[in-house]
Formats: sequence, C-alpha cells, structure tokens
Amino acid sequence: MDTNVDDSDLGRFQYNSNEVRYQKSIVVDQWERIKEGRGEDFLKDEDLCFFPDEMGDDDKDDEDHFLSMFVGSQRMMSHDSSFIGNDMINLCQVVSKCYYTCVKSISGSNEPVKSGIAAMKTRVNLIKLRHQADRLGLSYNMHTPWVFKHKEHLLKSCISKKDEGICFVKDTAVSYGCLADLIPDNPSDWLPFDKHMANRPYTGGMQVNLKHKHYHLKSSADYSVPPISRQVSGSGLLDDENDNESAIDEVDGDENDPVTKRSDYDPNEARNILLQTITLLKEAGNQALKASLPFLAARRYDKAINYCSVAYIKFPFGNVNFLHDYQTCECKWDEILKLLIAVRLNLALVCLSNEINDAKCAAVQASLSLKELKAFATQMGTVLTGEKLESIRSDEPHNTFYEAKALQAKAYFRLGSALLARCDYGDAVKTFQKCVASTKDANLTVDAGIVRKMNEAMRCHKHKKERQRKKYKAMFFANEDIIYGK
Repeated sequence: MDTNVDDSDLGRFQYNSNEVRYQKSIVVDQWERIKEGRGEDFLKDEDLCFFPDEMGDDDKDDEDHFLSMFVGSQRMMSHDSSFIGNDMINLCQVVSKCYYTCVKSISGSNEPVKSGIAAMKTRVNLIKLRHQADRLGLSYNMHTPWVFKHKEHLLKSCISKKDEGICFVKDTAVSYGCLADLIPDNPSDWLPFDKHMANRPYTGGMQVNLKHKHYHLKSSADYSVPPISRQVSGSGLLDDENDNESAIDEVDGDENDPVTKRSDYDPNEARNILLQTITLLKEAGNQALKASLPFLAARRYDKAINYCSVAYIKFPFGNVNFLHDYQTCECKWDEILKLLIAVRLNLALVCLSNEINDAKCAAVQASLSLKELKAFATQMGTVLTGEKLESIRSDEPHNTFYEAKALQAKAYFRLGSALLARCDYGDAVKTFQKCVASTKDANLTVDAGIVRKMNEAMRCHKHKKERQRKKYKAMFFANEDIIYGK
C-alpha cells in the first residue's frame, strides 16, 4: 500500500472520486455483443436470472483465474503518483469472471460448483457489494448488503473539513454519502434480492448465527476515527438491531424453494424505482462534470447505462417480473429510452475531454444512439418495428418525431466531433452536414457551434488532401528521376 496517501474511509472516497481513471464496464464496452449474447442458453433449465452486467469476455478461460488479480497491482507499482490499491483491487472482475465461467458450464456433464449456482450468485454479489462499500467508505449491512448508508461520524467530519477546499458538502452530488454512490454498481447485485423489485426476491445477504453476527468488528477498526472513539456503540459502524432482525424475517425460506409470486408486488412501483435510479445517476454525472470530475462523471453515466440495459437487452430476468413487458414488447418511445440516449451522448461528451481522450468510445456511443433513434426519426407519425425495422406502425404522435430528431442532431454532432478528433475529416464533414439537416427537421435553429465545427472539419479535410497531393507529386517526380537516371 502506498504510504503517501490517506487510506481512511474519507481518503478512499476522495481518491475514488478524484483520481481513479474511468474504465468501461462490460455493458458499455460490448453492448452489441451482449445484446446478441447467450444468457438465455446458459440458464434455460434454471429458474435464475442472468443480467447483462454478469456477462464476461469471450476470451479463452485462464488456467488460474486468481492470477489476474495481481496484474493490475504490478502495473500500479510502477505508477509515478500516489495511489490507493493492492492485490485485491481487481477482486470484483475476478469473481465475476469465475461466476460467468460457472454459468457457462451448467449445461456440461460436470456440476460447476457444489453449492449450486444460486448460492454462488449470492456469494459473488456479497463480495462485490462489500468491495463497493469499502471503496467508498460506506456502512455495510450484511443482511441487506444492497442498502448502503453513509457513516454519521464521517459525515460530520466531512462538514467540518468544508473550509479545507475538499468537496465534502452534504447533499451535493459529489459529496461523501451522496445518493449516486449509495446505488449498487451492478443491477444484478440489487434487483433480484429487493422485495420492491423482484417477485419473490431471492435469499440475499449473509446468513450467520445471530449470536456472532458482529464477529467481523472484533478484529478491525476504522482508523479515520481517533482510538478513544473506536467503541462499537455510537461509532456508526453497526446498524440498529431491529433492522437486522426484520431483514432476516423478510427472507423466509430456502433459496432453492420454488419462486412464488407475492400478491402485494407492484410492477409499476418497480418501473418507477428503475426510472428514478437512472435519472438520479444521469443528474449526478452532470454534477460531477460541472465540478470538473470527468472520471467520476463517466463512471456514473456508465452505471446509468448498465441500469438502462435491463430494459433494452433480452436476458433471463427470473424473478424480476416487472421486466417482462420490456422483454416481450417492441421498443417504445418512453422515458427510459430517452434517458438511455441522453446518457450515451453525455458519456460521449466526457470521453472527448482532454482527461479521458477516448474518441473511439465517444464514436461508439453516438453510433449506438443513432441506431436506437432510427425507428422514431425516419418519418413523422410512424415507427419502424421488427428486429430489422422492416415493418411500420403508423399511430405514433408527431411530437415523438420532433424529439427524436432533436436527439438525432445531438448524436450526429457527437459522432462528428469524435471523427474530427480521430482525424477522419471527410466522414466528419458528412456527419456535421447530417447534424444540420436533423436540426432543421426538428424545427430548431442551427447552433453556431455546429457550423464552427463543420468549418473546422472542412478546413482540416482540405489541408489533408493538399498534403496528400504534394506527397504523391513528390513521389511521382522521384520515380521519374530514377527512370530517366537523373
């Protein structure tokens, strides 16, 4: 561990908010492959869900998965600046890959894991949730681990440090314990276990003897608290006793029992919670971007896309019954789709920043947005339907066309900017021209920034062609000199 950095709860939070570079999730990085994935095949005989974020790379299996844990730490040991990290920094990726490998092996002759795949899923979710809580200095309840909370004593410490220039102001989207950080990083770690989202929820959390349920606190201490204040009571490290017991009472039965539907389950409530979650993550990403925290903004946009994926990628949803309509119906112009497109375009914007500088990712996100908009932005009053958009539905409100065209213009602008950054000037000019056309179709005024970018692309394209012409001319005369012996 680097001794030059603060490894307390607040130190880890600040480091993860300000310093950790953005790494694309599997859903953002390989959306198209996952959309055509084989999750349905893996669990066709199992009464279990398999979310898009649980998919793994299609690379060949490693002989020893645990060895990959040390790769990241070896790279970081040569890091010039201070960092927080050790050999467990890649723990979530490793256990996820192991789980994915076991799921792929279900149809084989050998049983992949003796405890059963459902029990393994619960353990993997626990590990990932605890990893997130420790990384952000949050309180962790082992019975309902998807419910994160801030630690009160740390929140008070944050407010007292406000004058030191540290961004720890309560109730802001970039502060310690903000709502965006309390949302689990992966939908698969939360939705199947929450009674508000699943019908009936799988058994989650750690099942231990209640007499010894606080054993893990006996050998650990929060070093962000002075030694004299490290008593268990009042430190904020333990949740209320009644809360833990009620959580256990709600999870009745064995995890292998057949899933039975609850009469009080409300799919509309679950849909609203999903919509509110995505909206919150999008707004938190915007706030992080305004606070000049591009890595944090990108991670929040990435997380929002992961939550959108449960509505727009087909997968075995198991007990998360409110997703049934999304899985069986054709794509509709609704709030979640509009949020997905808006978040993609925001991610494309932040990927074009100097700090991230990933024009390829920006181009991919803009292209995916254009693909999702095509069904609604082709002709007013109609929607293209079917897997290959070969059919037409003609009962769509005209307002849908104008909204889709406005987003299409924005997507073309992001794509053109990405192509310009990649020095693909010819295609950039064509894309900016499409942006202007879509803007006019949406009955909007063409922004001066669009014209400025298009003119820049045209100048660069002209200069590139001129350089190529001079290069070919020089090569032609050089060949002439060789031929005629000059």
